[in-house]
Amino acid sequence: MENTGRIRKALTASARRIVFGKPLDQDALDELWHISRVDQAHLLMLQESGIVKSERITRLLAAIERLQEQHFVPLRQKTAMRGLFLLYEDYLIETEGAAVGGVLQTARSRNDLNATVLKRRLRRPFLRLIEQALRLHAILLRRASRYAGTVMPVYTHGQAAMPTTYGHYLAGIAQALFRDLDALLTAGRDMERCPLGA
Repeated sequence: MENTGRIRKALTASARRIVFGKPLDQDALDELWHISRVDQAHLLMLQESGIVKSERITRLLAAIERLQEQHFVPLRQKTAMRGLFLLYEDYLIETEGAAVGGVLQTARSRNDLNATVLKRRLRRPFLRLIEQALRLHAILLRRASRYAGTVMPVYTHGQAAMPTTYGHYLAGIAQALFRDLDALLTAGRDMERCPLGA
């Protein structure tokens, strides 16, 4: 029986699909990559702090690196009874023994792991969003300059209210986008903080 936390018997196949989705699809493999990277950093902290002996850390780091190099193939045929990290940890305990594989649970909670993995997974889409928003902002400013002399009406309640230029209108959109970008960058600073140990 795999480590399932409080659950003592396996879920039915249909319940497993509802709770955990397909076994180890690409999304799950991406998550395992992040889990393993967080664990590598955590193990180095345990070693540097003297909490766990170097021999066990070295052995566990090598086992994690092998799994990464194999793209987690040894885990693909297994069923995640209660989440990927337990499947992954159980495999390391099974292959390296409890004294080595069990080290991952030292001074780290599941909440720490989940929060850190989430932040790591958000970084790439966040950076893409910022990059595309900056591109749009630059385009808006270039077009605002180009159309600075193109007269158009602005509307209030669906009626033409006063004259302006298309360039001025685009500059207003660019300013609103800049304000939103500033808020996004402020929120994004939190992704640089590591919640491990919190």
